[in-house]
Order: sequence, then C-alpha cells, then structure tokens
Amino acid sequence: MNDNHAIACDALDFALKRGCSAARITLGSGVQSSFSVRDQLLEKVHQAAGNTLTLQLYVAGRYGSFSTNRLKYNDLRLFIEQAISGVRLLAPDPARMLPNPARYYKGNDDLQQFDSELAAVTSQEKKELAFAWCGDANGNGGCHRAQIIRGFARYLVSTGVEAFLMPKGFYPLRKPDLPYIFTDDELRRFFEAADRFPGYCNSPLLEYTVPVVFRLLYACGLRPQEVRLLQRLDFDFSDDTIYIAGGKNRKDRKLPVDTDVMEMCRNYDRIAETITPGRTPFFPSPSGKAYSKWWLTHIFHKHGFS
Repeated sequence: MNDNHAIACDALDFALKRGCSAARITLGSGVQSSFSVRDQLLEKVHQAAGNTLTLQLYVAGRYGSFSTNRLKYNDLRLFIEQAISGVRLLAPDPARMLPNPARYYKGNDDLQQFDSELAAVTSQEKKELAFAWCGDANGNGGCHRAQIIRGFARYLVSTGVEAFLMPKGFYPLRKPDLPYIFTDDELRRFFEAADRFPGYCNSPLLEYTVPVVFRLLYACGLRPQEVRLLQRLDFDFSDDTIYIAGGKNRKDRKLPVDTDVMEMCRNYDRIAETITPGRTPFFPSPSGKAYSKWWLTHIFHKHGFS
C-alpha cells in the first residue's frame, strides 16, 4: 500500500513538472478470479493480481485520460511524457477542469458511500451470489442476468478491482418451444367460432372485427401488433395490398393479400364506415383508438377459442 502511494505521488509530481496545469492520479490494486465451467461443473480456477494506474491530464486547456499497468520508475515516466505529448495534439477543451479544491470534503465523518465489509467477501462467495441471482430468473432471464454480471465484472477488472468474471455461456439461451400446428379440423372450428362471435351494444363493430383480424393473422402471417395498429390508409383495395409500417426491426413492407381475404376487408371497411365514419384505425376500439396489446389474447382465451 505504501509503495503504491509513493508511486502515485511521484507520478503526480512528475506530470506537473512536465507541463500539466493539473492532474489526477488513480492507482488501483486488485485480484481477478476466473472460473472455467463445463456442463455446469467447475473445471478450473484462475486468479491473478495486478495494479492499474490511471492518469487524467490537463495540458494547455486540453484534457486526456490514460491508463497503464507498467509501474516501474523509468517505464512510468516515459509513459507520462508520451501521454502529455498526446494531449497537446487534442482539440482544446476549456470547460474540462478539476473541481475547486475548496469544495473537497475535509471532514472525518463516514459518508457511508462504501461498504466496509466488501473486502471480507471471498471469491467463492461472490461466485455463489452471482450463480444464485442468475438461477433465480425465469426463462432466458438467467442468460440475460449473466450478461449483465459479466459486463460489470469486466469493467471492475479494467479499473483494477477484484471481481468474479462469470464464464461465458454458463447460462445458455433456452431453446424455444416448438410451434403448435393446427389440424385442418381445428382451423375449420376456429374460424367457425370467429364467425359466430357475438356482438355487444358498447362495441357494435366487434362481431365484424374478430373474423377479419384472425383471418389476416392466419392468411398474411402478420404479427399481432401489426394487425392491431393497421390504419385505414394502409389498405389499397385497387391492387389488393396492405402497407405494414414499422414492422420487425422497424422495417416497412408492402404485402400482397389473397383476393378473398381482401374482399372481407373491403366489406368490413364499408360496415365500419357506416358505424364509425371518418375513423383512422382500420380496427377501431370503442374509444376510437387502436386496440391495446392485450386485446387479442383476451379475445382468444376468454371466448372459447383456446
């Protein structure tokens, strides 16, 4: 610890003597622990200690930040000289400066910004905490949590802080479920049920909406949100096409539609204009806006289609 303090003080003094108007030196020591895992069993443990010195240099109204782990006397001084020369080549940054020393905290009270027990947590305990948090997630959540932990651990290691680096691929993405393929008889009964969908006094268009929505989903391969958000101007009845705006990956596309399905859409459009003239959504909800994202699921599961 005393050696690191002496190295940091010498680096700061040398940087100021070589032309820096101000400088900040951060020297961190840490131990990196890595674990190799095969078939979710620990195979190999590797541990390495190291120091990293970070320079923040302010030279002639310019600023640059550099880091090195070469802390020998001559190597470090050469690094500082080269860093200062590099900063002189940068564009001026007059707004960049160290805080006013008068604002520095000079008291002895604990600001409670650091957990004093952190150093007592062993690498094994860190590994167990990380695995437990990832294992507590549902579905592919474990993989996503592991990616977060790996990213944060890489950052900590880069600053010289000891961190557990979770093995890559320890939580693989869960294989998606196979899609269910409806039989011809199931499809027939499904659309018969859609065609018999009841009407409601507070939603007079619903009995006409449900058959058309599900046929568009089935015949055109549209995604639920694409059907819900269709606008009246997206339909071109002159050439039997539908314009899909902002689909997957935010891409637009023009979709040719089967003649019989388009005829259903044309008939629905005439009925809808009679009941709700001047509408903007092709399938308006009772409020006049597009249906919410839970609407199709509600219709499917609550009215006997499942």
